[in-house]
Amino acid sequence: MNKSVVLDGVRHVLSTHWELSPGAELRFVQHESDWIGKLTEADHAWTVRVAIQNGRIARSDREFTAEVMDAMLGDPGGGLIGLKRTACGARYVNDVVGNSPVTVMCSRWIAGQNLERWDTARAVDAMRALVEAQRQLQRSVAFVKAARPISYTPSAVLERAKCVFSGDAAWNVALERLSARFDGCRLPECVPIHGDLHFENLILVDNGSLAIIDWGAAGVGDPLYDAVAFAASLVRAGYQTAAREALETYFRLVDGSRPSGQYLQDLFCLRKLEIATHLAEVDRDGFAPSLPWVGGRISGIRADLAGDAEIEIGLW
Repeated sequence: MNKSVVLDGVRHVLSTHWELSPGAELRFVQHESDWIGKLTEADHAWTVRVAIQNGRIARSDREFTAEVMDAMLGDPGGGLIGLKRTACGARYVNDVVGNSPVTVMCSRWIAGQNLERWDTARAVDAMRALVEAQRQLQRSVAFVKAARPISYTPSAVLERAKCVFSGDAAWNVALERLSARFDGCRLPECVPIHGDLHFENLILVDNGSLAIIDWGAAGVGDPLYDAVAFAASLVRAGYQTAAREALETYFRLVDGSRPSGQYLQDLFCLRKLEIATHLAEVDRDGFAPSLPWVGGRISGIRADLAGDAEIEIGLW
């Protein structure tokens, strides 16, 4: 549902999706800056305390059961998944009681502003925040159980693409080449990941910390997926040096050996393939909207994938 909310004299739209157990009703009550969602089925209550400054507002959401919400939120003064470092006055209170499963779309509102792509000095901070979020999520058995099936691994992306482009000879050649590259490659252990990390999903909080928002695509997959996706967004904007520094920071912070340069290049290609597959599913005629970093249309991606990876950021 969408609600028009006036906070500090600024009108915002609060968009929240609720999935309730059978027979339950949800009623909203506003108290000062709080929206309180009360369920009539039992003594369930859901409160979001909003902290807004200068009309800047950001949201992070993710669909969880009450059990997962308990595991993720913990101390009401803490945070939701990757937002623990954003102690900016925003507060989640989870008072769900009883055994009835109630699924909601969690939203936490924080005071801050979106990063700009030119603010590459924050790229290293983003990798630190990512590692912190991954470690926090990895400790939550409830999150791992609730996350979507493993879908961010090379094999999963390739299989999906093969189903979409099965009748296209040019795509088949490209897919076979990518499959051959990953055959025999020891993949990292799958971990919880964000799934859509780029500059637009980073918020500079008013207290100076950095928040990763929009966890709606979170799942389980290759731990490098988020780091590579973020670095790719920097490369697309022309910031190769910042991309290299971000990835090197990520490798320093996580345990284990560095993956080969070829493996990283392949993950860049895989990210492009995933976008292309999604666009092709949206438009079955094969003419996707123009994306400059993908080569324009689907035909442009074919040429990219059929050859060597063209993104070179000079890591090794």
